[in-house]
Amino acid sequence: KIPSIHPNAFSITAENYTIQNEDYIIELENNFITFTLYNKSGYNHDYSIEINSFNEMFENFSTVVQVDAYSNEQISFEIQNTDINNGSINLNIWPIHNEYAKKELIYTIFKNSILGDINNDNSIDVLDIVIIVNNILNNINDSSGDINNDNSIDVLDIVLLINIILS
Repeated sequence: KIPSIHPNAFSITAENYTIQNEDYIIELENNFITFTLYNKSGYNHDYSIEINSFNEMFENFSTVVQVDAYSNEQISFEIQNTDINNGSINLNIWPIHNEYAKKELIYTIFKNSILGDINNDNSIDVLDIVIIVNNILNNINDSSGDINNDNSIDVLDIVLLINIILS
Protein backbone atom coordinates (compact mmCIF):
# COMPACT_ATOMS: atom_id res chain seq x y z
CA LYS A 1 0.00 0.00 0.00
CA ILE A 2 1.20 3.46 -0.86
CA PRO A 3 -0.23 5.87 1.75
CA SER A 4 0.17 8.95 -0.47
CA ILE A 5 -2.41 7.75 -3.03
CA HIS A 6 -4.90 5.76 -0.96
CA PRO A 7 -7.45 8.63 -0.57
CA ASN A 8 -7.91 8.66 -4.37
CA ALA A 9 -8.76 4.96 -4.46
CA PHE A 10 -12.54 5.37 -4.50
CA SER A 11 -15.26 5.47 -7.11
CA ILE A 12 -18.99 6.01 -7.32
CA THR A 13 -21.64 4.52 -9.60
CA ALA A 14 -25.28 5.40 -10.14
CA GLU A 15 -28.17 3.03 -10.78
CA ASN A 16 -29.77 3.39 -14.23
CA TYR A 17 -26.82 5.46 -15.47
CA THR A 18 -26.03 5.99 -19.17
CA ILE A 19 -24.05 8.44 -21.28
CA GLN A 20 -25.91 10.18 -24.12
CA ASN A 21 -24.25 12.88 -26.24
CA GLU A 22 -21.56 13.37 -23.58
CA ASP A 23 -24.22 13.94 -20.89
CA TYR A 24 -24.37 11.76 -17.78
CA ILE A 25 -27.99 10.57 -17.59
CA ILE A 26 -29.77 8.83 -14.71
CA GLU A 27 -33.30 7.47 -15.13
CA LEU A 28 -35.17 7.36 -11.84
CA GLU A 29 -37.38 4.55 -10.66
CA ASN A 30 -39.65 4.85 -7.63
CA ASN A 31 -38.66 8.52 -7.12
CA PHE A 32 -35.20 7.63 -5.76
CA ILE A 33 -31.69 8.13 -7.04
CA THR A 34 -29.19 5.58 -5.74
CA PHE A 35 -25.40 5.75 -5.79
CA THR A 36 -22.90 3.11 -4.69
CA LEU A 37 -19.65 4.41 -3.18
CA TYR A 38 -16.68 2.03 -3.45
CA ASN A 39 -13.63 2.36 -1.19
CA LYS A 40 -10.86 0.55 -3.08
CA SER A 41 -8.13 1.43 -0.60
CA GLY A 42 -6.85 -0.64 2.29
CA TYR A 43 -8.03 2.00 4.78
CA ASN A 44 -11.42 2.90 6.25
CA HIS A 45 -12.56 6.35 5.12
CA ASP A 46 -15.26 8.86 5.92
CA TYR A 47 -16.55 10.49 2.73
CA SER A 48 -18.28 13.82 2.51
CA ILE A 49 -21.12 13.86 -0.03
CA GLU A 50 -22.95 16.93 -1.33
CA ILE A 51 -25.90 16.96 -3.71
CA ASN A 52 -26.86 20.31 -5.22
CA SER A 53 -30.00 20.42 -7.35
CA PHE A 54 -30.19 22.84 -10.30
CA ASN A 55 -33.97 22.93 -9.92
CA GLU A 56 -36.32 21.90 -7.14
CA MET A 57 -36.45 18.21 -8.09
CA PHE A 58 -34.13 17.35 -5.19
CA GLU A 59 -33.42 19.12 -1.95
CA ASN A 60 -29.79 20.20 -1.56
CA PHE A 61 -28.20 17.71 0.75
CA SER A 62 -24.91 16.88 2.47
CA THR A 63 -23.84 13.96 4.62
CA VAL A 64 -20.85 11.92 5.73
CA VAL A 65 -20.68 8.21 4.96
CA GLN A 66 -18.14 5.78 6.40
CA VAL A 67 -16.94 3.05 4.06
CA ASP A 68 -14.68 0.28 5.30
CA ALA A 69 -11.56 -0.77 3.40
CA TYR A 70 -12.32 -2.71 0.18
CA SER A 71 -16.04 -2.24 0.77
CA ASN A 72 -18.98 -0.20 -0.56
CA GLU A 73 -22.06 1.66 0.68
CA GLN A 74 -25.30 2.53 -1.08
CA ILE A 75 -26.63 6.07 -0.74
CA SER A 76 -30.19 6.93 -1.83
CA PHE A 77 -31.91 10.29 -2.19
CA GLU A 78 -35.64 10.84 -2.71
CA ILE A 79 -37.22 13.31 -5.12
CA GLN A 80 -38.62 16.29 -3.23
CA ASN A 81 -40.86 17.58 -6.01
CA THR A 82 -42.59 14.74 -7.89
CA ASP A 83 -44.21 17.20 -10.33
CA ILE A 84 -40.83 17.78 -12.01
CA ASN A 85 -39.93 15.13 -14.60
CA ASN A 86 -36.30 16.04 -15.19
CA GLY A 87 -33.50 18.12 -13.78
CA SER A 88 -29.80 18.18 -13.02
CA ILE A 89 -27.74 17.62 -9.92
CA ASN A 90 -24.15 18.31 -9.01
CA LEU A 91 -22.61 15.50 -6.93
CA ASN A 92 -19.46 16.30 -4.95
CA ILE A 93 -17.69 13.56 -3.04
CA TRP A 94 -14.33 13.34 -1.29
CA PRO A 95 -12.55 11.61 1.60
CA ILE A 96 -13.26 13.91 4.54
CA HIS A 97 -9.59 14.58 5.39
CA ASN A 98 -8.42 14.79 1.76
CA GLU A 99 -10.46 17.44 -0.04
CA TYR A 100 -7.84 17.52 -2.83
CA ALA A 101 -9.31 14.14 -3.95
CA LYS A 102 -12.78 15.69 -4.54
CA LYS A 103 -14.77 14.34 -7.49
CA GLU A 104 -17.36 16.70 -8.98
CA LEU A 105 -19.97 15.11 -11.24
CA ILE A 106 -23.01 16.59 -12.97
CA TYR A 107 -25.92 14.30 -13.83
CA THR A 108 -29.11 14.93 -15.80
CA ILE A 109 -32.00 13.19 -14.07
CA PHE A 110 -35.15 11.86 -15.77
CA LYS A 111 -38.09 10.25 -14.04
CA ASN A 112 -38.90 6.86 -15.48
CA SER A 113 -42.30 7.46 -17.00
CA ILE A 114 -44.61 6.06 -19.66
CA LEU A 115 -44.20 7.69 -23.07
CA GLY A 116 -47.29 9.84 -23.61
CA ASP A 117 -48.38 9.91 -19.95
CA ILE A 118 -48.26 13.71 -19.73
CA ASN A 119 -50.12 14.02 -16.41
CA ASN A 120 -48.18 11.14 -14.75
CA ASP A 121 -51.27 9.18 -13.74
CA ASN A 122 -49.74 5.93 -15.12
CA SER A 123 -52.23 5.71 -17.98
CA ILE A 124 -52.34 7.15 -21.48
CA ASP A 125 -55.73 8.58 -22.31
CA VAL A 126 -57.66 11.57 -23.68
CA LEU A 127 -56.57 13.71 -20.70
CA ASP A 128 -52.98 13.52 -21.96
CA ILE A 129 -54.13 14.70 -25.41
CA VAL A 130 -56.04 17.63 -23.84
CA ILE A 131 -52.93 18.67 -21.89
CA ILE A 132 -50.74 18.64 -25.02
CA VAL A 133 -53.33 20.66 -26.97
CA ASN A 134 -53.56 23.21 -24.13
CA ASN A 135 -49.77 23.42 -23.94
CA ILE A 136 -49.55 24.07 -27.69
CA LEU A 137 -52.28 26.74 -27.56
CA ASN A 138 -50.67 28.46 -24.57
CA ASN A 139 -47.06 28.16 -25.85
CA ILE A 140 -46.05 25.99 -22.89
CA ASN A 141 -43.01 23.93 -23.79
CA ASP A 142 -43.30 20.85 -21.55
CA SER A 143 -40.79 18.29 -22.85
CA SER A 144 -42.99 15.40 -21.69
CA GLY A 145 -45.33 16.26 -24.58
CA ASP A 146 -42.59 15.85 -27.19
CA ILE A 147 -43.59 12.29 -28.13
CA ASN A 148 -41.42 12.11 -31.28
CA ASN A 149 -38.37 13.77 -29.63
CA ASP A 150 -37.96 16.44 -32.30
CA ASN A 151 -37.59 19.22 -29.68
CA SER A 152 -40.93 20.66 -30.73
CA ILE A 153 -44.42 20.07 -29.39
CA ASP A 154 -46.89 20.12 -32.25
CA VAL A 155 -49.70 18.28 -34.04
CA LEU A 156 -47.33 15.40 -34.87
CA ASP A 157 -47.02 14.66 -31.16
CA ILE A 158 -50.82 14.66 -30.83
CA VAL A 159 -51.17 12.23 -33.76
CA LEU A 160 -48.54 9.92 -32.26
CA LEU A 161 -50.25 10.02 -28.88
CA ILE A 162 -53.61 9.15 -30.49
CA ASN A 163 -51.92 6.22 -32.27
CA ILE A 164 -50.45 5.03 -28.94
CA ILE A 165 -53.91 5.17 -27.33
CA LEU A 166 -55.59 3.33 -30.23
CA SER A 167 -52.94 0.60 -30.46
